[in-house]
Amino acid sequence: MPASPARSTKTAKQQPAKGRRLMKLPTLIMVCAVTWGAINFWNQIGKLNDRHQQVSALEHKLDEVRQMNDETKREVARLNDNEYIEQILRKNYGFVKPGETLFYRPKTTK
Repeated sequence: MPASPARSTKTAKQQPAKGRRLMKLPTLIMVCAVTWGAINFWNQIGKLNDRHQQVSALEHKLDEVRQMNDETKREVARLNDNEYIEQILRKNYGFVKPGETLFYRPKTTK
């Protein structure tokens, strides 16, 4: 029966190794899960920064469009004024009132 105690010591040494091996599997799974989560988090931060830049660019463009819209509204309001229309006709198209004489100054070239 001396062989029997040798076997029991051998199985006693194998059990802690088997227990460690069983603990390595959940640890490995946990490390993989944490790594996957960290990589996804890092990618999301990059995407979020890209979106912030896009939003900033679009807000700037929106401000420009709003300013152009306001200028257009002012121009439309001014076009409803007969004096402004007359001023544009005289300046851009050379219109004159009946009885007026239009004088042109020659352009000097240097």
